[in-house]
Amino acid sequence: MTDQPSEEDDWNMFKDVGMRQLTVPEIEKIYQFSGIIAQNRNASVRLAIHIITGDKVAIKILNKVQLREQHKKILLLREISTLRLLGDCKHVTELYDVIDSGDRIWVVLEYASGGELFDFIKAKAPLTDSDAREVFRPIVKVVAYMHSLHCVHRDLKLENVLLDDRGQIRLADFGFSRYYDPKDGLIDSVCGTPHYSPPEIIKGIPHNPIYVDSWSLGVILYITLCGDFPFKGLSIPELLQSIVKADLKIPPLPTELATDLLKRLLNPNPTERPTPAEIMNDPWINKNILPKPPVKDYTARINRAALHVIKDLGVLKDGQEDHMDVDQTITYRLIRRKYQLGYVNLPNVGLARPSEPLPSITSTKHLPAITPPVKVRPLPFGMTSPQAKERLPSLEPFLKVSKLRCKSAQKKQRSVATKNQTITRNIRQDQMMRFLSLFKDVELPILNCQHTTLDDPQVLWEKLFAFMSKEENIDIVSEYDFSLYCKIKGEHEVYFSLTMGCVHRGFGLIGFTIQRIKGDQYTLDDFEGRLCEFLGF
Repeated sequence: MTDQPSEEDDWNMFKDVGMRQLTVPEIEKIYQFSGIIAQNRNASVRLAIHIITGDKVAIKILNKVQLREQHKKILLLREISTLRLLGDCKHVTELYDVIDSGDRIWVVLEYASGGELFDFIKAKAPLTDSDAREVFRPIVKVVAYMHSLHCVHRDLKLENVLLDDRGQIRLADFGFSRYYDPKDGLIDSVCGTPHYSPPEIIKGIPHNPIYVDSWSLGVILYITLCGDFPFKGLSIPELLQSIVKADLKIPPLPTELATDLLKRLLNPNPTERPTPAEIMNDPWINKNILPKPPVKDYTARINRAALHVIKDLGVLKDGQEDHMDVDQTITYRLIRRKYQLGYVNLPNVGLARPSEPLPSITSTKHLPAITPPVKVRPLPFGMTSPQAKERLPSLEPFLKVSKLRCKSAQKKQRSVATKNQTITRNIRQDQMMRFLSLFKDVELPILNCQHTTLDDPQVLWEKLFAFMSKEENIDIVSEYDFSLYCKIKGEHEVYFSLTMGCVHRGFGLIGFTIQRIKGDQYTLDDFEGRLCEFLGF
């Protein structure tokens, strides 16, 4: 009988991509967490501050329990490997750190504060011909660069393109990426998102993934120019049938060049589609592009400037340039990124670039197969309070607590008042601060999270109690007119409060807040993810 590899052996393969071992307290000495960017049952993405530099980063936290299946580990390994391969590519979310804390994996990434390109396009589409070109060109450029490294994305879509605070493109989510050399022939693995998938993927036939990326780029371009998907259906089967039929209808566009490029990208015959490298030479994408003199390479100056800064910070001493540890390297790369993107001006310093102690990854071949830039300010639906405050600095909070008018589930035991009078007083003070904020400028308490919905408060309370009844590990310790104080299995305690408010005059919102009283933050994040999924946020 052959011994099966242990789960620990499976995680050992991540050592090749530079994953290091740290405890949660050690992580919290490097990064200060300030809010939740996104969350689902498998992972949460948290906004954090790199303490030494003060720079914001996005940290994807994955529970190993949700990654027990081998193919999920492979997807994560591919994403990390591809990000290492792409390095500090300007239009890719840069990877800074990968940490194993025992029960969780922490992936530290560049923070793109502008959100998803999908939200921007949804609000603005159809874009003008010139604006669509400004959005589309950097996406094609970075995909062409990936292909030059024999790496394909295979899940290109607007949701996987992020924006920074200047509206600059960042390609993200490389879980389906893989090594591909055309000399190796066609592949038959199927992945991606239905709306962006070409006919050969729908049919499940062997295909060249380079042309799959080309089709997905065509869908992205169609949405930016036309404001809708090129192929639609009332159900997934109807959608897939529409894609296979490939009866493309293009509304009148400002130029024939754009129409011609769309027809070639969304051609049902894969080999007749232009590759991303060929798209970069297309007349439409190069329209109004004036010849430029050779661009001076500032890479050496950028590297020297970043090194000079981390020495000023006391992170590095003279003579250590070629022997930096991981934390010193992360600090160096965060500083270097700001110079690279032009956030700070380059000084004149004469220092050498250090050699970075990062994994030497040049290929993912051996991985198992399985208008001009505008700052986006979306409304804070599903945002944390810190996010709402950051993206809407002129926001004047208008919050009041909605009275509880539901009866709690009969199977839940509750007392008239909590035994802990200190907690009672804190909760009451928290409520009073909310009421006072209606009438004068009072600083609101920092909340663990804030979600919003247009549901009636009564409906939201009913949903909340339905969730409580479903979850066997929750006890309602005390119930007030305006809130619930709950205890979760494992000595975790949270405080729920249903709130109403507005972000603009006449625009009402109803939602709930959760405040952590006691317990591990990351366990409570998992709980919050289940709750939000149940409520439909």
